[in-house]
Amino acid sequence: MARRSNAKGVAWVGLVIALIALIFSWIAFTRTGTQLNDTIEQAVEKQLETSFQTQQDPSANSTNTTPTATSSEGETQATTSTDA
Repeated sequence: MARRSNAKGVAWVGLVIALIALIFSWIAFTRTGTQLNDTIEQAVEKQLETSFQTQQDPSANSTNTTPTATSSEGETQATTSTDA
């Protein structure tokens, strides 16, 4: 009987810790101040803008731009390399 009581205690402690972690993660999520959809939309628009500009200017095709990461402001950081 003592083992079952200990197991229930451990389960309750685990549940309380999980709820506290859920609360902290929700607070951190709402604290960022930006919506994920807005950030994605800004990154896509910027990439489309860049792609459209390189299609209009054939001399810009000598550089190769590859998006690598998106910053918290939604700006796409890119790595550029020139074709030799």
